Amino acid sequence: MEKRTFILSAPAFLIAPSLPATADSVFHATKDSRVTLLYLGQVSCPACRGYEAEYFGRMNRMATSFPEFREIDYLKLSMGSGKATVSAWQLPDHLKWIATETRGGESPIKNNYGTPFFVGVVDREVWAQGPAVSGLEGDVIPALRRAVLERSGRI
Repeated sequence: MEKRTFILSAPAFLIAPSLPATADSVFHATKDSRVTLLYLGQVSCPACRGYEAEYFGRMNRMATSFPEFREIDYLKLSMGSGKATVSAWQLPDHLKWIATETRGGESPIKNNYGTPFFVGVVDREVWAQGPAVSGLEGDVIPALRRAVLERSGRI
């Protein structure tokens, strides 16, 4: 039997540089912490449709990549354009600060890459954020996993 090697490659818009996470040394979750995964997507974004199908549809990858997902809040925002800013009207009350406050003169969400974009929020702090699935898997999920484990006292 002949062996074949397949090389899987992703379009450049699926692999993007991740933003530095600062949560490891600064933030800690408590038993009352509210943990939220914020997803910024677009209807007209092929990468967004691919993420939604892969993580919640045919492969249900969210269940394997982030088993703690069922222990957090998930908010999906449909953005008008890839680099649109988040507005307060799009957010529930506990997250409105994301659209109304600045930290060090900057918005808490640093989406300069377009969609899909992911933000891990614990209480009133952005623990991690990043573009594309690489940002989700490399930065946001590990930060939210740590928050869930800290909240439950497992670490």
